Amino acid sequence: MKRITACFLALCLFLVSFSLTACNKNMTYDKELDRMMWNGVAYAQYATIHVWAGEKLIDVEPGKQIGIVEGDISTRLFEIKGYPTDEWLIVYDMDIMNSVYIIYKAENVVDIPPDIALNEK
Repeated sequence: MKRITACFLALCLFLVSFSLTACNKNMTYDKELDRMMWNGVAYAQYATIHVWAGEKLIDVEPGKQIGIVEGDISTRLFEIKGYPTDEWLIVYDMDIMNSVYIIYKAENVVDIPPDIALNEK
């Protein structure tokens, strides 16, 4: 019974890592320019929201997970509910000490919707 459970868990881990890696095909991150490339679109960082601090600087929610960044399963890429992925993305970086949501906007986006615009405090 233990052998079957171990095999089942190994298979589950393989399938999860395979599916997350498959999501990552077209995704790269340029640390020097602090820009992300996804499906041929260049994104610049727009805002960072520290999860542990409970900041609410913008009124958007992550939607469906659409990938991971650079093969790191702790750095997940999400769509923003209600907005096209060729304009806006959210990266969730699950660092133990400092988990953050990082909002990226396509470099060609000029108009910032009111609910994505930063609420200055």
